[in-house]
Amino acid sequence: MSDPLLYLTGVSYSRSVEDEAEGKEAAMSEERGEPSTRTSNDSPTIRPLGVITIVFWASVTLMAVLAILSMVVPGLREVWSFNLLGGTCAALATISSAFLFWQELSANRQRMRDARRENRNIPREDDNEWTPKAWLYATALGISFLLTWYLVPNVLLTS
Repeated sequence: MSDPLLYLTGVSYSRSVEDEAEGKEAAMSEERGEPSTRTSNDSPTIRPLGVITIVFWASVTLMAVLAILSMVVPGLREVWSFNLLGGTCAALATISSAFLFWQELSANRQRMRDARRENRNIPREDDNEWTPKAWLYATALGISFLLTWYLVPNVLLTS
């Protein structure tokens, strides 16, 4: 796909006649036992993954803007709707970063399994390595989780 924003939102392109012919050729070669270079994107988490990524980045951006606003204008911290918006953004960031973190770890494990199938010399300890994306999502999960535990009770108890 050429447009990453369309990929993130889950918009799919219609298949052309050439694509269908290539798919039939690949299916026939698989039936004959020949290896295929085709990858399938029929995973049920491909479409929601783009939407959740957008929700994650939007909530993180809004949380950063709200944090800066609360430092510049300290009186906003006392406004109930401001705290509600902050708590909502923190909760969305927590949920979306947890899902993206889990998805990144699963994808990394799958890549390691595929690599181990090709080369048996890869040790199993390499399975536990985190990618930079996994570190990003884990850090975001930790920060947003702590903010959620601060902001949500603040909203509920100060109404």
